[in-house]
Amino acid sequence: MTQVTSPGRAKAQTQIMSTNYTFFANLAAEAQVPENGILSRTLHNDDHVKVVLFGFAAGQELSAHTAPMAAMLYFVSGEAKVTLGEDVQETGPGAFVYGAPNVPHGFTNIGEGVGRLLVIDSPPKIENYFRALAEHSAAGTLTLEVQKDLYRQYDIEWVGPNIAAAEG
Repeated sequence: MTQVTSPGRAKAQTQIMSTNYTFFANLAAEAQVPENGILSRTLHNDDHVKVVLFGFAAGQELSAHTAPMAAMLYFVSGEAKVTLGEDVQETGPGAFVYGAPNVPHGFTNIGEGVGRLLVIDSPPKIENYFRALAEHSAAGTLTLEVQKDLYRQYDIEWVGPNIAAAEG
């Protein structure tokens, strides 16, 4: 099956040329973020890898946490403050992070615009956590306590504090 999207279209769409790959012409067009929240969109999911695109409105944060699998992050757009173990880095588009299992990691969108982050999970284990996180964000119910509850439910260790709370 072949689906082709005109290159002149404003919003990029998946172009499926075969069942062997997934193609997105423009990741930034795939995450239309709410004014005050976090959006997650699964771009690819199979038995070997899950790829999720996150969009973070200005000031939104995923507080530092650990997970039982490696964290692979690619920053597509925006400016972020990233917690990696004991270190805090400011970064932007093009940055890549690989964190071994159980290494604390978290991030805050410190820019004025939308921040987009690609998360690569291999093997995929944490899908339901990200789905619940996005649902709470969209509903406006994502508080620190809700985030901690989600960590407990999905075997993620919260190591906090939130970057913004630590600076405020």
